[in-house]
Amino acid sequence: IGTVSNLKKQKNPLFFIEVFRVLMGLLGERSLYFVWVGEGAQRSEVDCSLSELNPGMRSRILFPGARNDIPNILRAFDIFILTSAYEGLPNALIEAMSVGLPCVATDVPGTKDILSGGADGKDIGILASCTDPREFAGILLHLLIDPARMKRMGTTAQEYIRSHYSLEKMVLAHED
Repeated sequence: IGTVSNLKKQKNPLFFIEVFRVLMGLLGERSLYFVWVGEGAQRSEVDCSLSELNPGMRSRILFPGARNDIPNILRAFDIFILTSAYEGLPNALIEAMSVGLPCVATDVPGTKDILSGGADGKDIGILASCTDPREFAGILLHLLIDPARMKRMGTTAQEYIRSHYSLEKMVLAHED
């Protein structure tokens, strides 16, 4: 489970860590990794929060910093999450959906605009609380135990992004 984002207050990396902590408590010994790719101003706060985790948990949450191989990173994820406290147009979410990843993002303007768009009532992503890590972790748990839904969601999300956010659609919208 991962994300690609700057380590800054808007993107809510400390909430990401809390969601991880809750989900690990629900899963117990199940093998799971959380990965946040990106760097930023909250790095020291993130490192401090990570130091409070027990060594077993700490080995399963990674903050590798900035990378220039994002397409490869996205292909390594099973689920993409966005824990932002607020958003504009979340490009990382659109990129994750475009490669067919099932996505869970906070229910804030921006992510809500994309994920509420729906594709004829089909499941293109899930909106979750930006303040309740238990709710967010519960949604992830339900996805993890339903790989068929994850696959359907990823496929539908990919189709939705291709039909609504293609270069041609974006140019036409800009011209209009």
